[in-house]
Amino acid sequence: MKERDFYLYIEGKRVRVSEEVYREYYKGERKERYFMKDLKAKRVTVDPQTGKATIIPGREDSYERLMETHRQFVSYGNVEEQTVRSLLLEQALGNLSPKERELIEEIYFLEKTERQVSEALHMAKTTLRRRHREALNKLRTFLEKEN
Repeated sequence: MKERDFYLYIEGKRVRVSEEVYREYYKGERKERYFMKDLKAKRVTVDPQTGKATIIPGREDSYERLMETHRQFVSYGNVEEQTVRSLLLEQALGNLSPKERELIEEIYFLEKTERQVSEALHMAKTTLRRRHREALNKLRTFLEKEN
């Protein structure tokens, strides 16, 4: 029996490829379709025993459709509330020592990993974790006192 030839179209040209390359290419195509379409689309499943249909919403939805279904969105308050929260956070951070503040800024504002911060600040990860926990406890205590 003759072996099958496998082809891919690259920039409109037909290119002969091995079966392994062909299968990997289409596996990648299927994966991309799964992430770009399948996860986003809503699905309906039917329980074979009860016959009950269940709608599984997609992971993404349009703002217009959400508004049509009267969905509520998280409110972060008005400008005044946001300003007060920002000032309160600034006061809380002001209560930290310069080293604690730097640690918090590196982890939360610059979004660095513990490894990156421990290397940048030249400290062991165990020391970093302890100081991080202590700084968070100071912030928590301050914020609880203010509320």
